[in-house]
Amino acid sequence: MVPVDALSELDESLEQAWQSLCKAYDVTAPLPDMQTLFEGADLTAPSQAAGMVLVNMLSEILEDVSRFSPWYKMPASAFGLTRVCDQSTRRIRWVLSPEAARRWCGLLQSLRCTIQRNAGLIRAIVLVEGLMEELAQDDPCVTASCGCNPPRTILINQSVLLSTEIVCGSCQQPFHPAEGVART
Repeated sequence: MVPVDALSELDESLEQAWQSLCKAYDVTAPLPDMQTLFEGADLTAPSQAAGMVLVNMLSEILEDVSRFSPWYKMPASAFGLTRVCDQSTRRIRWVLSPEAARRWCGLLQSLRCTIQRNAGLIRAIVLVEGLMEELAQDDPCVTASCGCNPPRTILINQSVLLSTEIVCGSCQQPFHPAEGVART
């Protein structure tokens, strides 16, 4: 079992970093999910991972700038992001500019320490979030209706509807999937 302190420390560190960036760039938005924050981060290299988390946060900040903000029409470079071509994959990706690395060195150090102490926890959270997201994509919600007049309609995961019979409490008839969902 993961100590509550480790989870609290991780949440606090990420939230502090996010709030610092939001304040600097005049953005009001909730902290992105762990999948987004740690995308592309190598947790075996905490310094690199901290930089990647900051890049991911800044990328999200770019998307959340209000059109009434003076930052709205600013290029990514104004936020400290630089585009580079990854030689191994031939893909364009964002990296921190040297100026941004200097500006946010305290934040990077804090993130590095937190990542170093909580790498296992982060891996577990990212894995579980990924699995949950995969499950949600593989098991869409569908509508089903019963024999009542007018029929009652429910929204349910397709796998549940296909694997079991759900009976209406009023008409005692099973809920049937809407068109396009076949029962097996």
